[in-house]
Amino acid sequence: MRHTKRFPSLSDSSMKTITLYTKPDCLLCHKAERELRELQREIPFELICKDITEDPELFERYRYDIPVVMLDGVELCRHRLDREKLYRMLKHPAQQGC
Repeated sequence: MRHTKRFPSLSDSSMKTITLYTKPDCLLCHKAERELRELQREIPFELICKDITEDPELFERYRYDIPVVMLDGVELCRHRLDREKLYRMLKHPAQQGC
């Protein structure tokens, strides 16, 4: 059974996608997911939560680094969610150097 959860927001072709790499019993992961859901109420984006324990390649890559937050395939944070950076990237995508 796959544990990839999708939390779509408004349907918009220009909507950003945030992927959260997580695993069960990870308190930092639960906190990051909670913060992302709160932010999603303010700014529409699709949230995909991927359980790294279900994919050997992802587990090998991220096992000591979760949670990992990606915005449209680009890594933004590891270990802790940088909410301010993510907010800026979602509101002002042209400022990729933030």
